[in-house]
Parts: sequence; structure tokens; C-alpha cells
Amino acid sequence: MKLNKLNDWLRVIADLGILVGIVLVLVQMNQNEDLMRSQIMNQYYDSNAEYEASFAGENLPAIWEKSLLDPENLTLAEMRALEAVTFAPLFRWINLYRQNEDSVLGKMDWKEEVQMDATWIFKGPYARSWW
Repeated sequence: MKLNKLNDWLRVIADLGILVGIVLVLVQMNQNEDLMRSQIMNQYYDSNAEYEASFAGENLPAIWEKSLLDPENLTLAEMRALEAVTFAPLFRWINLYRQNEDSVLGKMDWKEEVQMDATWIFKGPYARSWW
């Protein structure tokens, strides 16, 4: 009698173990789906940033210098190159914020990155005017 009771309890414990295992697998599958979605969005924002950066061209250092020393005389092509450099980080910031929403990054991670980048990117008169 005692052996049958022990057997019954062991079966119940084993069944509970299987049930807990199934729940853990479902939770892990959900987390993997969230990470996959985050990775796809990361690739999307990266491709947009690369597209914008392609407009910067090879003369960007000279254009950047002109934007600091003589911003009133920038040509339309030079403005587009600067816009590409100014706009591309916004994709990265949006991506970091979305990763924060998906709990991949912490809140301070994306905020610190934005503060650090914004200080450098928007220090010139052209970028401040653009913003």
C-alpha cells in the first residue's frame, strides 16, 4: 500500500516536472521571438542608416569644415551630405529605444548613447538649424 502511494506521488511529481518544462519551453520560445523581431528591426534601421550615409560622399571632411566656418554658403549637394550624416544617427537612436522597449537594452543604455552622440552631432550651426 505504501509503495503504491509513493508511486502515485512520484508520478504526480514527474507530471508536474513535465508541465513546468513545457511552460519554460514556451517562455523561451516567446523570448526568442522577441529577440528575432528586435534583430530584424535592427537590420532595418542599419540599412536605412547605410542608405543615408551613402549620400555623404568622399568630401565630407571638407563639407563638415565648411558647415562650421561658412554655413551660409553651403551648396544644396553639401547640405544633402550633411543631412545624411545628421539623419543617420536618428535611425540608431530609434533602434536603441526600440531595443529598450523590448527589454534587450536598459533604459540608461540608449539615453546615454543619445546624449553622447547628440552633443557631438549637433554642435555645429548647420546641425542645430537642421534640427
